[in-house]
Amino acid sequence: MAKTHLAFDDLLRSCLQQLAGDPHVCRWRAKERDWVNYFAHRYLLPSCLRKKVLLDAAQMTIEAAVPQPPGYSRSTVPRDLVLWRSPGDTCWDSDWNPIRHPFAVIEWKVHRPGYRNPGKAKEDIWMRTYCRWQQNVLGYAIEVDVSSNESFELFCTKYFRGRVFEKWASLSSASKARPISSKTRNG
Repeated sequence: MAKTHLAFDDLLRSCLQQLAGDPHVCRWRAKERDWVNYFAHRYLLPSCLRKKVLLDAAQMTIEAAVPQPPGYSRSTVPRDLVLWRSPGDTCWDSDWNPIRHPFAVIEWKVHRPGYRNPGKAKEDIWMRTYCRWQQNVLGYAIEVDVSSNESFELFCTKYFRGRVFEKWASLSSASKARPISSKTRNG
């Protein structure tokens, strides 16, 4: 499992670097769903299949339900991108109980001119809680800041086994890729 996690880290970082260098998105006017779909279909899915991190396209879902950690009022919550261990997996068992967990959860937040996405702090708490509860699930929170008309900034925080790797990836469409930071703190 550890090898798979490291392989996915490398693959995701490479896909994010490709996105930062994509001329189409440099001055793109798009909301969160657009970024999720473009990234998933243009970069993540083809790379996962080519590198055999996923064996089937049906292992990747958009807006899929995952079980909520203890303490939340609802039993499930939809997540932007969810990668499953097997094609067609969901969180549901045969009695409709949400008990199955994915391989990875990727959440996106997009900040636009005059609009800072207010859900970022809430998502950070959820991701910390979920990845502490489900120690074998990789969590990533991607923030895209398109508040500049000339370029965009992209930051990715990684969550794994109760640890938080802030700015695990930090990229800019203007500079293509700044050095990857390795800040970490326990969640």
